[in-house]
Amino acid sequence: MDCRQVHQAYSVYIQGKLSPHQTAWVTQHIQDCPDCYLLDLKVRNAFVVEKTGMELVASTPMASVPADPNRDSRLRSENRDTWLL
Repeated sequence: MDCRQVHQAYSVYIQGKLSPHQTAWVTQHIQDCPDCYLLDLKVRNAFVVEKTGMELVASTPMASVPADPNRDSRLRSENRDTWLL
């Protein structure tokens, strides 16, 4: 397998959807080719950064906003003032 073929098959490879035989070929090429190894490393690092960022967002508690007992009357007052303009 050459670099062009690896690049064409890479998105399917990274999703784990190639046949075992094709996966072995791509894996072997990536291990043997410095350029394709670097590409694979960059893609995998990007996935880790994205996944980590999404996990951080998901694990961050939402800020609780204290209830405003005067909210409804204040909103009615603000809306009434708008209508008067």
